[in-house]
Amino acid sequence: MDGGVSDVRAARWMRNDKTVDANGFWCGRQYVTEHEKGFRWRATTTSGGGRYGAIKFKYDPSQPTTALAPEEDARECNQFARLPDARAILISFPITLPGASSRLLHSYLRSRPESSLQSVQFLDVIQLGSSGIFLSPQDGPTQASGEGKRQEKTVWIDRHSAYDTENARARSEDELLVENMRGEEEGVRFRTTVLNLAGLWGGTRSMRNYVERVVGTKAVLREKTSLHMIHGLDVARAILAVLRRFGSDAAGQRWLLSDMRVYDWWDLAAAWGQAGLVDPIPDHPIGPQAHWVNQLLQEHNIRALPRPPEALGRAIDSREFWRTFQLSPVRARLEHFS
Repeated sequence: MDGGVSDVRAARWMRNDKTVDANGFWCGRQYVTEHEKGFRWRATTTSGGGRYGAIKFKYDPSQPTTALAPEEDARECNQFARLPDARAILISFPITLPGASSRLLHSYLRSRPESSLQSVQFLDVIQLGSSGIFLSPQDGPTQASGEGKRQEKTVWIDRHSAYDTENARARSEDELLVENMRGEEEGVRFRTTVLNLAGLWGGTRSMRNYVERVVGTKAVLREKTSLHMIHGLDVARAILAVLRRFGSDAAGQRWLLSDMRVYDWWDLAAAWGQAGLVDPIPDHPIGPQAHWVNQLLQEHNIRALPRPPEALGRAIDSREFWRTFQLSPVRARLEHFS
């Protein structure tokens, strides 16, 4: 499903309790194809078509539901009616406008013919979000989360930690969670959950190709501390696990996902520098980053990399998700798969 008129990221519409669309995740399609043959899924994009036969669909949340004229409401209902009957929905685009999350869910439900809902008790909805909404103690309500910023001590953050309630994405996610166990009168009820993800990587999206862009000067590198990531394959596995245990563990909950590692920006910069995947030759010049790191280690009296936890500031604890859903990340340690 499209997050806006010009947004081409897709949501996933899952059928028959057994359907997932991993089209938006690196390696996800292959994982579902090889290991989850019982799942059926459909995707939507603004243009439709493509390799996976996506449905053409544009969701424009720029107006609250109460502002829709009758003809606009009818046009939107017709658009939702083109979508398949689903037992679960994955929303992978950010929703930032008040009322847009609720409007999306209820518009879809109202577009369903009564006959298609007779045997359906729940419609499960997963919203993908960002770990960036979580606050460090020194952050104000409108500041960034502190990821990669210098701090005086380690600050562990888990899914129960405070987050920026003024952040537009966080507000929309809260709105989605409020819809948990609600629905249309006495009919189908929603079960909703939010997965706040660390930085996504996989395929051509490798940290090797980002080091030079992110830490282009020694001054910038000096302030870099921790980094948290998760591979697209592990996100796909997490989504499948949530679908299997939605009612018992996921409904109404906000989860925080990383690969359970805390990476050190200095360590990555020293190892990779400018040597991206485009030309990964062992003796390829890696640029000045390694030299800068050597200088910084001397200046801050740090003996080796990675730096000790107290030097890395913000740290994400995502153990509760993996323990609850009885999984472990399979694409941890960036250097093994970059």
